[in-house]
Amino acid sequence: MPAASDLDAATVPLVASASASGAPALPIDELTLADFDFTLPEARIALRPTHPRDAARLLVVRPKAGITRRFADRIVRDLPNLLDPGDVLVFNDTKVIPAQLRGVRLRGGSRSRVSATLHQRLAGNCWTAFTRPAKRIAMGDTILFQDADGAASVTARVAAREEDGAETHVIDIEGDALDAANDTLGHVE
Repeated sequence: MPAASDLDAATVPLVASASASGAPALPIDELTLADFDFTLPEARIALRPTHPRDAARLLVVRPKAGITRRFADRIVRDLPNLLDPGDVLVFNDTKVIPAQLRGVRLRGGSRSRVSATLHQRLAGNCWTAFTRPAKRIAMGDTILFQDADGAASVTARVAAREEDGAETHVIDIEGDALDAANDTLGHVE
């Protein structure tokens, strides 16, 4: 993928970079969720910000041909020396939400434990989610998500299933009440 300084809206290729295994890059429209699965050792997951903050690690990717060291480990403090006039910086200011939920699928008289990962809010009470094990979920199922002691809960109905494995969940509450319930019931893995 080109560096920000090389981007031109007319020439940006819609291609993902090659995988760690060396597999060739794939056009974005051919990617599946499984293409993003990888093993991340527990020891590599940051639990708190680096101190001082400008000592955080920074991966520099030099996409131009002829450069001998394409990837370089640097730190954020080095960033001003890495930029050229006209370069563009893109900031990710997204917030991690506690998107992992544990629940019980209810269908007739049967119950089955499931877990769901909220993916995208579609409306005030509607989310796409990935539920595991997926084979236990069908359209029309009801899922009861509860906290560990059963004191707080929300109910979701599976309204649709997509080919990529995602479902559309319609939840019995919405807006701020749903956000508060998600903060109570959800967790980050």
